[in-house]
Amino acid sequence: MENKDKYTILLNKHNQQLEKIRHSINIESTLIADFINLNSRANALNIILLNNKIYAGDETQETIYNLDLANKLISAIVDTNNKINALNFPTADKNNNIYYLNNNSIIQLNTLDNRISNIDIKLPAISMKITAAANFNNRLYLLDSDNNQVYRFTKNTNGFLKRDNWIKENAELKDSVSLAIDGYIYILKSNGEVLKYLKGKKENFELESVYPLITQAKKIVISSELEYIYILEPINKRLIIFDKTGNFIMQYRDNNFADLKDFVIDETNKKIYFLSGNSVYETDGLHFEK
Repeated sequence: MENKDKYTILLNKHNQQLEKIRHSINIESTLIADFINLNSRANALNIILLNNKIYAGDETQETIYNLDLANKLISAIVDTNNKINALNFPTADKNNNIYYLNNNSIIQLNTLDNRISNIDIKLPAISMKITAAANFNNRLYLLDSDNNQVYRFTKNTNGFLKRDNWIKENAELKDSVSLAIDGYIYILKSNGEVLKYLKGKKENFELESVYPLITQAKKIVISSELEYIYILEPINKRLIIFDKTGNFIMQYRDNNFADLKDFVIDETNKKIYFLSGNSVYETDGLHFEK
């Protein structure tokens, strides 16, 4: 028994040292909302933060949930006049609109009056696989991993009907899963590789290695308003942070996440919000002190 206790103590010390080497912080995020309490059939797929509110898309219920972070109250936004088949890849413009890809159209949520509209978009007449979306300077960008292309759309009164092929050279994007924009476009592959583009052409860029190695990345978040690069890997229940030159800063882990789906960053208030299952969790951003 004494030898077993000594082994346990040594193992714990070893694991603590390993976590320091990995720059890993085990967190216990605080539950702040559960959409099941509003809708027993809720199936939230993603979240986006805008004006101190978190919006969660639930295509099975044709609903967008609104979580007010000031009072932690949840409400449901629905519109029976507009058919919602999908609420994929939420992204916001500068006019307080959130856009979701609704298969072959765009669902627009005006967050000032919670009005939902279905907007036309001119998608290519080819087989494609859209895996991500982003908005920059009020233009919509869609990542097509099958055709190794990023489409840029300009909106007019009739919808997103002006489309350009943004990438100007041969690219290999078959396993790309996400993109983000801060002036540059960053494309995330599932193995954690990040490709950086400017004006449609690839730049030299590489992220510093992390341990464990990234094998199933899902989402990258970067913007001109954010200081860091964030990569989510749900299978390892972790969020990995880099600076914008690619240097590894640290990683957060929360082993209590049974179904980690998405995250948003509030760098102003130094908070991170996670969507796990139908619940939203909050944690303090310790990396801001680095």
